[in-house]
Amino acid sequence: MSPRRALLLCGVFAPPLFFLALLLFGWMTPGYDLARQFISELGAVDSPVRVLVNVFGFGLFGVFLVLFSVGVVRSSVLRTTGKLSALFFFAAVVSMILVGVFSCDANCINTTVTGDLHNKFSFYPFPILTVAFLLLLVDATRIKNLRWLVPFIPLLGIPALIFRFASLPLLREMYPGLLQRAAIGLPFFLVMLIAMGVYRTEEPGDARIPKSAKFFYTTALALIVLSVAGLMFSLFASSRAPYDGVPGICADTTECRTICQNNRGRCQSYCARNEEAPVCTVLGF
Repeated sequence: MSPRRALLLCGVFAPPLFFLALLLFGWMTPGYDLARQFISELGAVDSPVRVLVNVFGFGLFGVFLVLFSVGVVRSSVLRTTGKLSALFFFAAVVSMILVGVFSCDANCINTTVTGDLHNKFSFYPFPILTVAFLLLLVDATRIKNLRWLVPFIPLLGIPALIFRFASLPLLREMYPGLLQRAAIGLPFFLVMLIAMGVYRTEEPGDARIPKSAKFFYTTALALIVLSVAGLMFSLFASSRAPYDGVPGICADTTECRTICQNNRGRCQSYCARNEEAPVCTVLGF
């Protein structure tokens, strides 16, 4: 395998490994609800899996995608526009790494400089990745072997932007964790598809996909399926059990007694729509 292909392969495996790791770390955290709590809460200063998430989640994921960015620059297939996208992939990845470096505060109610930096760096990857995808879209329309990517870029990119930036009040209030995972998962699944496409076209003389590539593709897709299945299982379990907190704010009534004092409006808004929720009965909202 050529060094270029090895670098591009990092982009194939980074997203599925990242989401599988987050799924496992979520299951390892007592009381954590994947559908109702944010990913950042797994890496918060009070999380029992903080080091695992920030090092083997955000950190390792970032290293893999940095290598992928180098592979994009060194690609013999992509033109100047496509190679320029590597700069934006790199910038987005650095921001993702810094999300892990600067953990959010306890319960991700950020009041410190570190928590504020966490919020800022968690915002930047999405608009930066949008530019990268648009640059690659230009190249994909020009390169025959990459044209199959053209419909996937808007089909995955536009919903990701909607999930990330649109208000979607009901979904954001009830299942903020699920919405966040969709907003992050779609663009990074697109990164995986792009890596597969460029990896395949690096040796245009190949009439077939090599057996090694088929193995890598199958393994990566299997990890994606496993992660999605695990997330759906968690969502099913979450929907059948009453949540003891306020989604996206606090995880149980003990936390909510304190946190809702400083977030009264958000807690009252949730309880206005969910009067029978256990936490609302306890808090009296």
